Amino acid sequence: MRSVIAEAEKRNVGIIVRTALESGLLTGKYKPGHRFTGTDQRTRYKSENMAFILNTVEKLGKEVVTGPYENLAQVAIHFALEPEGVSSVIIGAHKLRHIQANVATEALLPLSAEIVELLKAKYGDITEKCNYK
Repeated sequence: MRSVIAEAEKRNVGIIVRTALESGLLTGKYKPGHRFTGTDQRTRYKSENMAFILNTVEKLGKEVVTGPYENLAQVAIHFALEPEGVSSVIIGAHKLRHIQANVATEALLPLSAEIVELLKAKYGDITEKCNYK
């Protein structure tokens, strides 16, 4: 994906990143064992894949949430904005306080090079392991 962003930048084309919080999964709100039900779009994942996702997210939060970052959502937003060539990130929210917190994230310092490299190395291909039903 980063090669696409780099090519777009060379061509002076902006990139807008969507689902930076992976439909809320990267907020840290949902803990291992959580079950999505009804018409929730996250029910599209097989239960074993959702278990993998939630366990991975919990582990990820412990590894990368360090000052000045207070939560995984802030890290995810900054990671999405990190590549040169990304113009903006679309972030959904259900409550005003979520919008305010997400906007305030922009004021934080960029992620350290070490955190960016850790995220790329350990989690860069993670979505390939999370098939839908």
